[in-house]
Amino acid sequence: MAVVFRFTADDAVVNGYITSTLRDVITTWQEEDDYVFELHSGHLTGYPIYIRPDLYASAKSNIPKFDTLNKTAASYNTIKKFANDDKLEKLPLRSQNEILQIVKDNWTALCELAQNYWNSTPVTGAPTAEEIELAAWAAIETKTPLHNTVIKHGDRGMYY
Repeated sequence: MAVVFRFTADDAVVNGYITSTLRDVITTWQEEDDYVFELHSGHLTGYPIYIRPDLYASAKSNIPKFDTLNKTAASYNTIKKFANDDKLEKLPLRSQNEILQIVKDNWTALCELAQNYWNSTPVTGAPTAEEIELAAWAAIETKTPLHNTVIKHGDRGMYY
């Protein structure tokens, strides 16, 4: 299961896996809406954080990512240095620059987030990992509701 989040001050994943001390010094927050960050099981080595451009919302593999274990922000100082960078290169330049700035300015916080997620250890006072994941899911689902989508059910179309 994927845990999708935006790197914003009010995001459940950010608040659940980054201590308030580090959150208070974050200098660059995500503003662009054409990508999200993602955590999911599959490649546990390296405490990876995935970046999913909206263009690849349904992709099942080769999602751009960066590893936070045994790396530094300098390891990702250009889009070309991210795994599967070709997908990130399709984002507008402002989004590419924002991703680079988020990584550069907030490396310690991103490392803490990834390590805490992969070790299933939310920060003190945060909800449980399951509650964080549920809140993250709800936030993404309500961002893009399925209003007026027709789902066939027998002979009738049901609208949601």
